[in-house]
Amino acid sequence: MAKANRDLPINYIISWIKKRMPEYGYNRANLEDRILIIRAETGSGKSTVLPVEVFRILRNKDTPMSEEYTGKMVICTQPRVLTTIALANDVSSRSWNPDIILGKTVGYQTGPSSNKPEGGLLFATAGVLAVQFENYTDVEIMDTYKFIIIDEAHERSQECDLLIMLLKNFYIRNKGNKNLPFMVLSSATFDINKYAKYFNICADDNTVEILGRTYPIVTHWPTESGKSYIDQSIAITKQIHEKNYNDPSDKCDILIFVPGIKQIDLIKLGLEEINKEYKSEDSKYAPFLILTINRDNINSQTKDFNLMFIRPSLLPLVFNKQVKRRIIIATIVAETGLTVDTLKYVIDCGWNKSTEIYQPWGIFGLITRPAPMSKIKQRKGRVGRLFPGEFYPLYTEQVYNALEVQQLPDFITMGIQDKFLSMVQIQQKQKIYMHTFPDFRVEDMSLLDMPSIESFIMANALANLLGFVSEAAPLPKKWPPNFATENIFGIEIGYGLTQLGHIAANIKSLGMESIKMILLSYIYDISMEDIININAIISVDGIFTLEEMRKKEDAPTGTKILLESIPNYKKLCDVIKLGQNSTNSKFSELDMQLQSYIILKLFFSDSFIELLFIFEKFIKMISNEMSIDDNISNWCITMGLDYTNLLFALTRRNEIIDELYFAGIDPFRNEQFKINNILFNFKDKQNLPILLNTIKSIKKCIYGGFFNNILELNPDDNSYYNNQGFRVKLNAPFIASKVFKLFSDIEYKPKWIISNKIELVAISSPDPTIPAPLLYSAQVKIISALDGFIYPDLEFGLPKISF
Repeated sequence: MAKANRDLPINYIISWIKKRMPEYGYNRANLEDRILIIRAETGSGKSTVLPVEVFRILRNKDTPMSEEYTGKMVICTQPRVLTTIALANDVSSRSWNPDIILGKTVGYQTGPSSNKPEGGLLFATAGVLAVQFENYTDVEIMDTYKFIIIDEAHERSQECDLLIMLLKNFYIRNKGNKNLPFMVLSSATFDINKYAKYFNICADDNTVEILGRTYPIVTHWPTESGKSYIDQSIAITKQIHEKNYNDPSDKCDILIFVPGIKQIDLIKLGLEEINKEYKSEDSKYAPFLILTINRDNINSQTKDFNLMFIRPSLLPLVFNKQVKRRIIIATIVAETGLTVDTLKYVIDCGWNKSTEIYQPWGIFGLITRPAPMSKIKQRKGRVGRLFPGEFYPLYTEQVYNALEVQQLPDFITMGIQDKFLSMVQIQQKQKIYMHTFPDFRVEDMSLLDMPSIESFIMANALANLLGFVSEAAPLPKKWPPNFATENIFGIEIGYGLTQLGHIAANIKSLGMESIKMILLSYIYDISMEDIININAIISVDGIFTLEEMRKKEDAPTGTKILLESIPNYKKLCDVIKLGQNSTNSKFSELDMQLQSYIILKLFFSDSFIELLFIFEKFIKMISNEMSIDDNISNWCITMGLDYTNLLFALTRRNEIIDELYFAGIDPFRNEQFKINNILFNFKDKQNLPILLNTIKSIKKCIYGGFFNNILELNPDDNSYYNNQGFRVKLNAPFIASKVFKLFSDIEYKPKWIISNKIELVAISSPDPTIPAPLLYSAQVKIISALDGFIYPDLEFGLPKISF
């Protein structure tokens, strides 16, 4: 391993690269000639200086800007959207980078947004590059990129690990090709020897460790851990603000790390109360500006996101007074690569929230756990970049020393189910290129860390049941497969993707169950767009605001928007009323709007379909004359809808549509059978059969995809259980049984319901001595009642596990 002092590392790295470039007379192109692994401290310039200097190998800094750059590109991947966009803006705004101009020689590309350069340096999310490797030919990749930089390589998301595997396969099959791009992997906290071993290169020759950092960081360890990091964060923020009031305006901002949005809201409320103390004219302290940063407002480029990067003198007034500093409250999205020039202080709660799946039961959980050292080091590294910084952990040094060193890969905590088809596809493609028998074998997987065997078993079983993989699948002879031109009766068979599986594997943005739902629209001859929209809207955490969710049963969540979203709902209600009368005397006393709401809830008995109506209404609002953002945002507030989440669902919808087109599928097939179109033409009871048949077909698609999430009512305790015997609570704004009692004196629950997922949700502890996060219940939020529409086959499903 080479070690470089802080003042000369970039020269060493550039020299290492140039010595191995064919343009400088070097002829070999093996993996050890193309891959360099760098461990460098946070704030050392690996995310900003390194990509720019690598690009300058291709285009001299002094080249006149009038000369357009037309050569190959440098791509630098980041694990998160925030850092991808921020770094492109950052390197283009520095006075020492006059040749780096946003949109011309530098840019960014993420899922939600893009500002690609004409040529030069591209910052992109790992998922963007992974999609290119899955869809481009090797020649196209080599013609596009001269350098590939994988920054923050310690991040172990599924997209990042999948990209690392794709890169390894790409370099192995193109070994010796002089057009093979150089690859640099960099991080402050990863195990460089592990990565060297993974790529089968020599750690002594192909790794560099850069010692030291730009500016020092002082750590303020508490003598003991507090009981509430919410209260601690608020108190320390006030202490910093008042005791360090003379901080220069360009060296004073505070960043607070918390695990989730709920904690952001609580700290924000506390800080707003403190800010009121600085409101009066005679206060000796000016107020501060509170900004909140999470995934959604980054994707939407909200006002808070943009205010992080503007000059202090341009910040908005608070209480008609100039603010002293910014207080940024953020989730882990701000953990890596974020550079806020004015940031001096970081406060860290020490917790991390992430999704986990518990196999073999397939139950999800958004679980809060202590953060590993690697994540805390990244958080600390947000300061000390342009001047000395200060770090305030809300836990003792002894607690820190007891933490895990590295984060667990998502393929271990979340399983491989969502990426299983991609893994099979990647391995079959690699074997075809390497001229070996193209069947899929678990032992041939080349992930950096292997998932649990239970994860493989359950993902494989689900893919088999859905018809996406088979032990007798036709094995393609070339890539990409074209079974239309190959004689499938004479082709070899083995374990791999079926013809349906090859289609499904090209739909990357969805899990296997959702893909099967969409493909089943062919079988049941209904609108594919309806099923696409259902899958897009259930992919977000929720569509209602917190205020709307807190409504009582006399004004249930979503009443107004649901009625506004269902075409001809009054005619439909009139027809339904003819067939059934309420047995609850109080029903007739309710206002007509609430009566209609209850009737429709009972008629559809389906959260999926109700969400579809609401999402269709939002799409219509976006596309009509009210397409001004402020108008739609205000409409969402009036309806109690979460505007940001709906925009995210719209982005997901567009991704699904693009992927279906790429897979050769028309996403707008059977538009005449859209449930909204049927309701637009609804006049009387003569139209009821076609509507009921459409509802039944949608439920069949849901059942065909999510059959493993059937819940059956146990009459003994009036509770629902899944096929593994777990008791599951219904926790949703769309529950028929909750409103049925307003219609009937007889309590009724459907015998069978189905959900898109079962998840663990933290509950309040009945014992105040036990922390609430230790208690969880299995719950579902989105349900479809099957009674009267589908008689489920309870023997068909994933293996049942005995305890």
